[in-house]
Amino acid sequence: MSGPSRVHPVKGKNSVIPWGSEQEIHTWTTYRISLRATRKLQTLKKKLGFKSYEGVILYLTNIAEREGLIPVASFEKLENDTRPCVITGEPGSGKTFFIKSILKKWDQDTSILLIDVADEYQMLEKLDLGQVFSIRWEQRGQRYRFVPNPNLEISKAEAGAIFSHLNLVKQSNALKHWIIVVEEAHRFQEDKNFNSLVVEARKFTKKLILVTADWRPWDGRAIIYKPPPLDTLLKLS
Repeated sequence: MSGPSRVHPVKGKNSVIPWGSEQEIHTWTTYRISLRATRKLQTLKKKLGFKSYEGVILYLTNIAEREGLIPVASFEKLENDTRPCVITGEPGSGKTFFIKSILKKWDQDTSILLIDVADEYQMLEKLDLGQVFSIRWEQRGQRYRFVPNPNLEISKAEAGAIFSHLNLVKQSNALKHWIIVVEEAHRFQEDKNFNSLVVEARKFTKKLILVTADWRPWDGRAIIYKPPPLDTLLKLS
């Protein structure tokens, strides 16, 4: 974390250096960091492939700034924007609670298919994989969920088959009245059919909603939202 020269942390004379200036980039400071924090930085540097600790720190601060700017979700925002969206937050932040509260708000002509990884949406009719392939997509007002196998690799294969099928169905415009919700979307982020669905969801579905703790794989491809505060969620229920 050293550089050409070292000065004390940004106080005194360094505080007058303009933010974002060339001088700021080439002025170095020294901070005392615990061994524990240093080892975590070392691990992240290696895992993320950064050449310097400065890169790791800037990456982490950018994420912190980005997450602080994530707008709060509402039914009105989701309903009035056809772009795919991500509902993100730490475990226990109310992501699933929020999705449950808004599913009933769509009109009766709207159909819903939800990939229910944790088997949490008992209000929707549960289908097995064969039944998903037998859905008559043109019919309106259907409300279904599919619960993948608890085994991670099997669940990826099952969901991958559904995403592939949806990419075929969408060509007939039969998904125009469908809301597709994918819980724990991060586990499917490497699936080509899933990513194809995300890219083209605006054209072929009424709405695609991804629920995940990690929004980064879809930054730039979907609108990122966080669930409302708990007191707001309780009023929605």
